[in-house]
Amino acid sequence: MQKMSIAPNSTKIALSFLDGDRTVESFLEEFVEARKLAHLRRIKVDKMTELLTRRMPRPMGGAAPPPSRPAPPAPGGPYHPPMPPIGAAPIPPYPTTHYPMPMPYM
Repeated sequence: MQKMSIAPNSTKIALSFLDGDRTVESFLEEFVEARKLAHLRRIKVDKMTELLTRRMPRPMGGAAPPPSRPAPPAPGGPYHPPMPPIGAAPIPPYPTTHYPMPMPYM
């Protein structure tokens, strides 16, 4: 596991600094980089764990989502012409057949 080896690495860097094997500049540079890498890997492990637990199927006793209801029927009837098939010419917004209209009185 790579995650396990990063924290001891930063500990080794700190111990070598305390023993006087490193300068302050090299200690700060290497220690900060090692801790940043450990922190980023920890975040990635936590996020992956969260995603995997969210993906797992729910137990039978868990709350199930409400059932979906069926779609309403397509419009049709005397006031609504049937829907054209997909890819057909669109229906114009005005009547295309002659409907007898009342004539005004003169």
